[in-house]
Amino acid sequence: MVLTTLWIWGINCIFSEGHLLEKVGDWIDENMQEWFYKPTVGCPACMSSLHGTLAYFIFAYRDFGLLMWPVFCIALCGLNYLLIKLTSKERTLVDE
Repeated sequence: MVLTTLWIWGINCIFSEGHLLEKVGDWIDENMQEWFYKPTVGCPACMSSLHGTLAYFIFAYRDFGLLMWPVFCIALCGLNYLLIKLTSKERTLVDE
């Protein structure tokens, strides 16, 4: 799961402002629907669905089967959400 999280954050990074594929990321953002942009390159939590599925079937399916696939993707989304909150200016995880 950590390797998949690092992969997701790396992909998100290289398509973000000031990095190698910024222009491609901008083009995807401007020309594709949000439902396509976010899970491909735009949002680490949303990317857990697509990239998590690919990683699961490449690395873990043989050992854990189909039942753990949604658990893996949801846990990956949770981990990425926590990282988003910890790396953003707004660090509130729970509203009082």
